[in-house]
Amino acid sequence: MKLYDLTGEYQQLRQMAEDESLPPDALADTLEGIAGEIEEKAEAICIIIKELQAEADAIKAEKDKLSDRQKAVENRADSLKNYLLAQLLLVDMKRIKTPRILVSVRAASPKLRIEDEKRLIAWAEENCRELVRVKAPELDRTALRQAYKNGKHLPGVTAIDQKVLVIQ
Repeated sequence: MKLYDLTGEYQQLRQMAEDESLPPDALADTLEGIAGEIEEKAEAICIIIKELQAEADAIKAEKDKLSDRQKAVENRADSLKNYLLAQLLLVDMKRIKTPRILVSVRAASPKLRIEDEKRLIAWAEENCRELVRVKAPELDRTALRQAYKNGKHLPGVTAIDQKVLVIQ
């Protein structure tokens, strides 16, 4: 029998318990038996949940390893690219063409280093507004939760009670 069916049957029997014509011993034994089956089903489901969580953890660990490996390979490629660029610049070679590759050295957009950010922002706000981006306010959800927990009135905030399943 499925857990859904067992819980339905258990609820029906609890409602029947209010009927005083049924013998209390038989009803108690039946409820106890169904409760035992529910516990067995719950245990089996918890075992599956733990196995799935362990599998998810193993996948995450493997993903992290692959991510680290990816970064290392990308760093090595960048290092070789910078090495090749430096060597080509040394010999003033702008282009190499072979049947398998075409390499060219080109001018890139200049990199900007801001030496006095406050001064630049003040100038941009006065002369060139489109250079300044104003960030929208953002709520700190952790601080919000703590304020609610401390009894602070928060307009426009509604607390929604939740239940959580803890498996150990």
